[in-house]
Amino acid sequence: MIGANLAEADLTGADLLNANLTGAVLFGADLSGANLGQADLTGADLGWANLTGTNLSEANLTGAKLDRSNLTDADMVDANLTDANLTLTDLTGTVLITADHMSEAKWEPTLPPTWPEYFEPPENAWAPQKDG
Repeated sequence: MIGANLAEADLTGADLLNANLTGAVLFGADLSGANLGQADLTGADLGWANLTGTNLSEANLTGAKLDRSNLTDADMVDANLTDANLTLTDLTGTVLITADHMSEAKWEPTLPPTWPEYFEPPENAWAPQKDG
């Protein structure tokens, strides 16, 4: 499923354990309650996706676009969020304990994610745009 176009697909409750979704387009998809444990979502576009209650434990989300997605009550234990875009992402109730590379996650400075209550947010890794 590398590079698959699943934009706005209804994948509610899908079992995608260990799936390779590298570079997949899941923009606006409904993945609520899905099992994406240990999935490779490197560079995937999950913008505006519904990931409510999704299992993303040990998932690789390196460089993933999670902007404006809903990750309420998701399990992201041991997830790799290196260079992931979390602009306006809703992480309310999300389990982020031991999530790798949170210090390298980024978001537009004026549009931060909603963090879980207990979570101490990392510094924003957003790099300013350089004039050409």
